[in-house]
Amino acid sequence: MKTFVKILLAGALITGTRLPSQAEEASGHHSLSFNGNVNVWDLSGTATQELGNISLDYSLTTDPAGKLAGEGHFYYSDFDSGDHISGTLSFSGTVRSAGSVVRVNLNIKMHGEGEVQGLQASLSAKVKENMEIDEIDRQLIGSASGKVTVAVAGLGHHSGSMPPMDVVSPLEPDMTGTWDLSLNISTNRTKYSGDAAMVLSNGRSFPLAVKGGYTAKTDLSKLTLKGLELNHAINMSLVTAGTDGQLAVTRLNGKVLGQNLRLPVP
Repeated sequence: MKTFVKILLAGALITGTRLPSQAEEASGHHSLSFNGNVNVWDLSGTATQELGNISLDYSLTTDPAGKLAGEGHFYYSDFDSGDHISGTLSFSGTVRSAGSVVRVNLNIKMHGEGEVQGLQASLSAKVKENMEIDEIDRQLIGSASGKVTVAVAGLGHHSGSMPPMDVVSPLEPDMTGTWDLSLNISTNRTKYSGDAAMVLSNGRSFPLAVKGGYTAKTDLSKLTLKGLELNHAINMSLVTAGTDGQLAVTRLNGKVLGQNLRLPVP
């Protein structure tokens, strides 16, 4: 039998014939790309928006748990009357997913000053926006409603509801939903340890710790990835199969930036 094995190996080396692929562990460095099959959307960046005749100019940040915060300015002007009010605004909100739909809820507060009918005036408003990510056109679409109070010197103040209106806000040009995962892992033959980095299409990166194990019977590696320090809200679990030094992800579950990740079943 040993002589037969030697002859088989020698023949393979001489003829260049590849031997059948063997089961492999996931140890080493691996780069995985997710190009549209499991998207992650980061709303961080700058944007503009129109709420009727009020223009918004602002920046947003998305934390690892999907909480939104931001600030900016708003502008109102009526060229016919000369009325104008401008001021600051602040945001709070969340990003959540349900199935393949990513929902965004924003609460906006505005405070500003200006002139109405030539008199000193102030404005305060609270607006709620309920939107979803349009993955094809890469924009937020939805509706907004709220309450506005305007106070004019000598004329008193008036409060009224802002009627529901459509809202459209584009995402940053480099936010495509795609992302990469870089793994550096070692093994003691049964358990894995190491680190990883998740990099979004806009360049934002999250360091991760890796643990897991390999089962020879199924030829599968199970990896658990957890965000480090301020990124602890990020977590993923992967099942991978290794062949010829390459990893193929057969199962993926996780949560990143408030969004549930799941690899589609073929």
